[in-house]
Amino acid sequence: MPCSLTPPRRCGHPAATLLAIAATLFSPTGAVPAVEAAPAEKTEPAGKKPAKVDARTIYAAADVTEQPQVEVSPVFRRPPTISVPAEEVLVVLSYAVMDDGRVGPVIIHESNDPAFRGEILLALNRARYKPAKIGDKDVHAWQTKAFAIPANAPFWKDDKEDNPIYELSDDIEKPTMIGHPRITYPIALKNRRITGSVKLKYLINNDGRTGIMVIEHSDHPLFTGAVIFAMRDQRFNPGKKNGKPINVWVDQEFPFDLR
Repeated sequence: MPCSLTPPRRCGHPAATLLAIAATLFSPTGAVPAVEAAPAEKTEPAGKKPAKVDARTIYAAADVTEQPQVEVSPVFRRPPTISVPAEEVLVVLSYAVMDDGRVGPVIIHESNDPAFRGEILLALNRARYKPAKIGDKDVHAWQTKAFAIPANAPFWKDDKEDNPIYELSDDIEKPTMIGHPRITYPIALKNRRITGSVKLKYLINNDGRTGIMVIEHSDHPLFTGAVIFAMRDQRFNPGKKNGKPINVWVDQEFPFDLR
């Protein structure tokens, strides 16, 4: 069922406001594609525990018995080039809280300001959660939220970023993969000779781990799942600036073809 998103109302609070959208996230035919490594199992009737929990499925919010709970809140910092937004800023996105409590893939539904959108993504990368559960098992689960900042309102925390995140440039030593990601062609698509690709913008943290991943394009949810779960476990020699390891964004396309 598609999600109806109502823009958040200004509540008169001088700081940024956060609105959690009560939404159902969604079968592969819904507004937000399910991210799976295999065809989804049939959903059990309400109140009953599924017979099996799939460790390689990101579950819809409606399918988990306990929602993720914040343990380390996102810390929002003012983008350095902006003092206050001249117009109301609205960023609506879905993100998956993985079973280790970190934020994984992100789908951006609406955004009217790239600078603030980027800062929200970085804040989510810093956040930590108690993961969702199905029965007594920790699982990956989708969340949908809208972040709204009223026009001319002071922005969140105005201080110096002590662990900055960079875009690749000529003065940055690029990160390199340690080995190769084990991306498996989904057998259901391979048998039907379906091809396509997934485009990710993902963060490589200064410890060589993959951070938040923004799904910029995907031709099929099964392709998305294959890439997300492979890249989640991938390790890197981190990028460097002036010889020191740094956090850096990387853009990469992952093709699936039968050649």
